[in-house]
Amino acid sequence: MTKRRLIRWSLLSLTFAAFTVWLEPTRVVWGWLRGEAFYQGRPTSYWERILANWDVLTLDTGADNWLEVNFEVRRIRPQKSAPTIHADNFSGSLRLRGTLVIESPKDNWVTIVRRWLTKNGSKLEVNAVEPGLLNGDPQAAPVLRALAEQSVGVVRSLAEYGLRDIENKTKLEP
Repeated sequence: MTKRRLIRWSLLSLTFAAFTVWLEPTRVVWGWLRGEAFYQGRPTSYWERILANWDVLTLDTGADNWLEVNFEVRRIRPQKSAPTIHADNFSGSLRLRGTLVIESPKDNWVTIVRRWLTKNGSKLEVNAVEPGLLNGDPQAAPVLRALAEQSVGVVRSLAEYGLRDIENKTKLEP
């Protein structure tokens, strides 16, 4: 009788542990188990979800970088009191330079509820003041390299932008 109880409780606790790892929001355990690269204590899969699920992207490309837009957007506009956007056609996509505000075309029910619950939706702001994944921090390079191999167009484009930003900032440092 006790052996059966031990097996039953072991299976129950193993199932609970697997379910906990699967549902963990930061995906740290999942990333560690899969051997993913980490940045700021978060695995590549976490950053992929962040880069794929934004509603408004605010980005200042600077003079030496650009964002290759090969994904669907609702609207692209310059940031308030910013100079105009410069656009170049490049092999089936658009390269944008300047201070950009890009709005996502996502309008499914999950996005609408998220926008309603968070007042303005999920904003991804990239600025030079705060170090982050897309702001030229060299420690983010392993995660960005892994994200640049993704099939999702927006994730790949933002990761390539981040890698170019790291490259440009390392050229400027003595």
